[in-house]
Amino acid sequence: MLRDRRLIEIKSRGRSGANMGTAMDADALQPRIEHEIAELRGLFPAITACHSALLQAKDDGGARWSLHLEIRAPQAQVIVSGPAEESAEAAVAAAGRMARERLAALKLDACQTRLDRAIAE
Repeated sequence: MLRDRRLIEIKSRGRSGANMGTAMDADALQPRIEHEIAELRGLFPAITACHSALLQAKDDGGARWSLHLEIRAPQAQVIVSGPAEESAEAAVAAAGRMARERLAALKLDACQTRLDRAIAE
């Protein structure tokens, strides 16, 4: 049963957020999320905007984290709701993987060869 849900919102250019009141510091997560967004922009230069929201939900089993990404490109919008994870770092990584897969399936532009190389590494 879901008891509590909190939101940290981090935008690709700038940030707004709330103090979580937990051991997990929002300022410590910002660089990791921005790095994930930068990697997406490097692989898919057609991206024009990327907004993120890191959610923390608490239930009887403890806190769970998930990262939601809204990615925009010309003639495309991708919304990724990452899976709930026990750590915020795992949630960021999982959502990043999902976003790369979804963007690759769209074949946004000619940078597919760069993506193929990144996946092979």
